[in-house]
Amino acid sequence: MNTMENSPSKLKSLICLARPRHWVKNLLVLAPLFFGLKLADRILLMQAVAAFIAFSLAASAVYHAGYSTYPRIHIQKDETVNG
Repeated sequence: MNTMENSPSKLKSLICLARPRHWVKNLLVLAPLFFGLKLADRILLMQAVAAFIAFSLAASAVYHAGYSTYPRIHIQKDETVNG
């Protein structure tokens, strides 16, 4: 029996804690390129992708810091939202 199947992996836990489903709103950094018809400009696109990654990681870090400081509040909040 494989023990990896029975226990969640650290990577999966970290991904869940990072809350990637909340990163969608950070895609708004691409809006100026889209509406300015500049999506084909590779330099601007790479800068926008870097901004997306930076915003997403910063938001995850702030959430993680709050979660590790006040875990009971987050557990209660998650239970009210999910259940």
